[in-house]
Amino acid sequence: MSWLRLPPPYLGELVGSVLTRAVIHSGVPAKRLLVEVTGRRCSNLSFFLPSSLSGLAELMSVNAHELLWEHTAFPYVVAFMAPADVDRFATKALGQDLQQGSVASLIQSVTQGLPALRYCPDCVLDDVAELGESYWHRDHCLPATHVCRRHGTRLRLGDFATKIASRAYGMGLPQHQRGRPDFAGPPDPTAKALALGSYELLSRIDGHTADWSTHYRTLALEKGFVMVTGEVASAQLAMNLQVAFGEAYLASLGCSVTEPGRSWPALMVRERVRVPFAPVKHVLMQAFLDGCNVEQKTLAYRPPGKVPRDASSLDEQLAKQVRKAAIRANLRNVQTTITQLMKDTGHWSAFRHDRSNFPKTTAELAAFRATEASERKLGGREGHQRNMARKAAAAKR
Repeated sequence: MSWLRLPPPYLGELVGSVLTRAVIHSGVPAKRLLVEVTGRRCSNLSFFLPSSLSGLAELMSVNAHELLWEHTAFPYVVAFMAPADVDRFATKALGQDLQQGSVASLIQSVTQGLPALRYCPDCVLDDVAELGESYWHRDHCLPATHVCRRHGTRLRLGDFATKIASRAYGMGLPQHQRGRPDFAGPPDPTAKALALGSYELLSRIDGHTADWSTHYRTLALEKGFVMVTGEVASAQLAMNLQVAFGEAYLASLGCSVTEPGRSWPALMVRERVRVPFAPVKHVLMQAFLDGCNVEQKTLAYRPPGKVPRDASSLDEQLAKQVRKAAIRANLRNVQTTITQLMKDTGHWSAFRHDRSNFPKTTAELAAFRATEASERKLGGREGHQRNMARKAAAAKR
């Protein structure tokens, strides 16, 4: 089938969509067409970023770099990578160096949190009217994208899951989908901000400085996430972000916030942290900070310094410890003093300097002094009392 040519891509069309149209136009089964265009048996050719793009570009009569940057998810997944890493992955994707391997590790950045390919019903109508057919727009098929940036319309989910999208070339275009509503995602204003943020990464006009951590830190401080020390209130920011987007939604994107102080939002605003984060986390962070009001946030932190003691709780805690210690001493027939008993609890100083705050503990100590385990037992010991009674009886005789 050396005569086979692939249709040129439409504006913003995913490369997988071009192959889907080729299946429809040629009438050739999808598996056979993929074998012909790739030269090998492909059971898992990515819809978003297939390998050996140079060969596909030649069959589409387009420049290989144009196909990579304008018709795949490549610019989105490498948006926050170092230039050297971007060049290395670009070489892999184009297939110019067979020793470089594949780019399969990048694709999860797109498929995580994307239950199915999405499409805009208004775009379908426009495309069919103008082109005679619809196609899969790559800016609709990104994580955390639920609204069409052109029409403001809520996107719909296609009929097949993203996890099988690599084998979906025979499953049709958006116009062929029954479709179902996409109930996930935040309200429209926030959803529009997320869609625009993803599109800007895709278009390589993200507006971030190379030092994105400083960018987020500066913006967080401007929005009022400030501790008394002047540092970013990172744990509070993480908690507020979770409330803003919802725990279930973040989990669906693989962006759960656990242990706020050590969660990904907290790390993203921490100095000298250069761990890689998925692009969707950058999109979420930017949309959240942009949407925050400029005001001092109510922080869930304790001020630095000595923490005021809750005397009532401590009294109850100490009373229980004294009671247990007294029981143990009596069972073991061991004698001790109140001072030693309190020192063993670790709170002798607090009790000694302000006994009025410890009524329950004082009562337990009084009860302890009446037992045989107290070295200074109130009322004398039983043995002493028996001896005194015998002496008194002998004196009367």
